[in-house]
Amino acid sequence: HNNPFWCQQASVRLKAETECEVDIYFMAFALGEYTADVLFLDDLVGEFMYQIIVTVKNPAPLDEVTLYGKFEPRERVEYSLKLGQDNPRLTAARQACLLEIGQLPR
Repeated sequence: HNNPFWCQQASVRLKAETECEVDIYFMAFALGEYTADVLFLDDLVGEFMYQIIVTVKNPAPLDEVTLYGKFEPRERVEYSLKLGQDNPRLTAARQACLLEIGQLPR
């Protein structure tokens, strides 16, 4: 699967005693553990690296179904439930992700 991390800047060059913010985006569409390495290089200090580790788990359910009934021993009861596959939060996240990385027109 594709790397769920991305950054708009491939690199950043800073002068001494200056600061900047770099946004690192994350959008995974599959469960699992993901890592990204952020490498810092300095001629005086050397190299050091931060590793970002993210574990993606199942989200909370969108819908909850509660069934009630009174059942006799050995009675067989069957229910047929049709739950929609529509997930508006996932759809919105995908759209925002594609828009941010430039794969959808603004």
